[in-house]
This record gives sequence, C-alpha cells and structure tokens, in this order.
Amino acid sequence: MIKQFYSIMDRLSTIINIVGKFLLAIFLATMCTFTVAQIFFRYVLSSALIWPEELNIFLMVWITFVGSSVAIKEKSHIGVDMFVNLLPQQIAHIIRICSKIVVFYCVVLITKYGFNVAQMNLDVFSDALRISMFIPRISLVVGGLMMLFQIFYLLMLDFKVFVGQEGKI
Repeated sequence: MIKQFYSIMDRLSTIINIVGKFLLAIFLATMCTFTVAQIFFRYVLSSALIWPEELNIFLMVWITFVGSSVAIKEKSHIGVDMFVNLLPQQIAHIIRICSKIVVFYCVVLITKYGFNVAQMNLDVFSDALRISMFIPRISLVVGGLMMLFQIFYLLMLDFKVFVGQEGKI
C-alpha cells in the first residue's frame, strides 16, 4: 500500500512538472511574440502599443511562480551546501530535511496570503489590458500549490531514505 502511494505521488509530481513546463513554454512564447510585435509597431509603424509591456509583466509573475515549482522538482534552485557536504551523511540529510520544511512553511504563507491578495483584487482592473488584477495575483496561489506539492513529494522521498525504507518498499 505504501509502495502504491509513492507511485501515485511520483506520477502526480511528474504530471505537475509537465504541466508547469508546458505553461512556461506558452508564457515565454507569448512574451516573445508580443515583444516582437511591440518593437515592430514602435519602430516600423511608429505607433507604440502600451499593453504588451503590461502583459509581459503579468506573464513574468506567472513564470516566476510556476517556474519555481519546476525548479523545486528538478532540484535546480540555488543552494549552498558546501558546509553541509562536510558533515556526516546522517546529519547532512537532517539539515536538508529541515531546510525543506522551512521552505514548505514559507510557501504555505505565500500561498495563503497570495489568495487573500488575489481576492482583494477581484474588482481592480489593470490599466492597459483592463483585466482583473485577480489573474496576475492568483499566480501566487497556483504556483504556491504546485511548489507545495513538489516540496511535499521531495520531503516524502527524503523521509523514505532517512528511515531506511528505500529497499523495503
């Protein structure tokens, strides 16, 4: 039963990562397309557009939070483990677990307060695009939930190794 749980969690983690990468590709392609359009309109047609800049800012926010989820899954976030690597393996593992727990807690706060901020911005509209500011603000919640799942998954794997369950499951 535990082996099945790990298998399901692994599949969900992979799916969330694939969805995150897909969203990142769409967001980046959209940013590039509208940036080129903005340059074309400004320098070729001498008629600058205002809204692509605002759209790029909103997309950059989404890229930041969704990209953080992908980085967590792939262990690509910056880390300084020079000193941790000098410690005995058991202690280093405990420190890594503790650091993930601290990150998990911080992401819980970001997600919780991000939801509050998004709700407060339901009736606020952006200047150029005239879209609800809920849309860029909800990126904190969506990215936060994705990050929470990935951190939980990595913590689960760390605990599995720590308690010596690697070969038993």
